Amino acid sequence: MSLLVDAIAHSPAKAVININILRQIEKDLDIDEKISVLFLIIEDYANAFRDIFDLFQKEQKTENSYIIVDYVKKYPENWEDKILEALCILNNREVIRKLRTSFEELDKHYVPNCNSYSKNINIVAKCLYKLCESLNENEQKQLLSYIKSDNSNYELLLDNIDYLELHMLYWMQITYITISKSTYLIYYIIFETVLCNSFCDSFFHTN
Repeated sequence: MSLLVDAIAHSPAKAVININILRQIEKDLDIDEKISVLFLIIEDYANAFRDIFDLFQKEQKTENSYIIVDYVKKYPENWEDKILEALCILNNREVIRKLRTSFEELDKHYVPNCNSYSKNINIVAKCLYKLCESLNENEQKQLLSYIKSDNSNYELLLDNIDYLELHMLYWMQITYITISKSTYLIYYIIFETVLCNSFCDSFFHTN
């Protein structure tokens, strides 16, 4: 038991995840969850849009593709912990249960429900994911319409794409929003008239 506790305290992910297991995890994720996991584990948000969008297109065109595996092979730093923390944030207990690890212990380790804390994942990215999850379909459409109206040359590849995380990565690429990992600040010029709810008030500041 003490060995298990020690493993969880130091790196629970490396004890339960490897590339082959990640392939099995991907089989249990739908495309929405795959995009969310990728969004959460990114390191360089300012330059991630093209990589993630290419993987998204691959998923649409290629049967039995493993886009998360492809990503972590390209960006391997600390990928096991990032993946496991992302799964906890997604609250995907079915997948975590298959890893034969304690969700309660992982909850203590990663604290996925605390928006002001993250162990391996960018805190602002975590908050942005939670924001995406909090919006209903109409609010998402309002948000996208608002931002597209403010950007006349909006990326045509994103026409008819509903995954809000992909749009957010594009906004970061064009510096419409910016994540600073060193200070965990987001410089923010959207949601002025669209999403004045308590979640936004908690995590964002209007310019």
